[in-house]
Amino acid sequence: MDRSAIEAIRENNAFNIRHVDNTDIKAAVIPHNAKLESLEHLMSTPYQFRATFVTHIVSEFTDYSTKNIDNDSAIYIDTHNMEASAIFDHGTIITPEWATHTASIALTKKPAFDELLEKNNVFCNQQDLIDFLSDWEQHIILFDGNNEPILFQKAINRIRKLTLNKNSSAEFEQGDFNHKASAMESVEIKSGDNEIPAYFEMLVQPYQGFSE
Repeated sequence: MDRSAIEAIRENNAFNIRHVDNTDIKAAVIPHNAKLESLEHLMSTPYQFRATFVTHIVSEFTDYSTKNIDNDSAIYIDTHNMEASAIFDHGTIITPEWATHTASIALTKKPAFDELLEKNNVFCNQQDLIDFLSDWEQHIILFDGNNEPILFQKAINRIRKLTLNKNSSAEFEQGDFNHKASAMESVEIKSGDNEIPAYFEMLVQPYQGFSE
């Protein structure tokens, strides 16, 4: 290789280095495979702030967002999944930013609320209902047909011992040129001489930080 070719390579490399030095992040061309490496780790401070904040508590998410949000920030909320994401260095379509500073929240159902949703619109047999009520006694109040509360253990005992009364009757009517027949059936469920609970209320905190 003649001297002019070597000088041309040197000049080309010098141009590349000067060009890289003029970027926002200082960088150098490494001779091996001409690989481009960032020199940010050699700077006294990072080129930009990078952070990912993750929580499942609403107050923590709102506090962190309030402290860091500005005019170039954006918050996206997924109400169906009870999740939200905040991008503090979001920017705009015209002047986008790097989106390296974010916060996210995914609310976690409290155990009692989760169990309540699982049982909703699901048929429970006698034992299933007893187990469900007993497991979540601290959240449940049972009422009779007059909307009066029943002591929990009394209500459970009534549910444990049920009596099914089934009555059938038939009515026949005979006319000169017609005949009518009807059948009626009634079913009554009781617990000895007591009424079984008519309904119950379950008060739960759905997510941490929420009211019942």
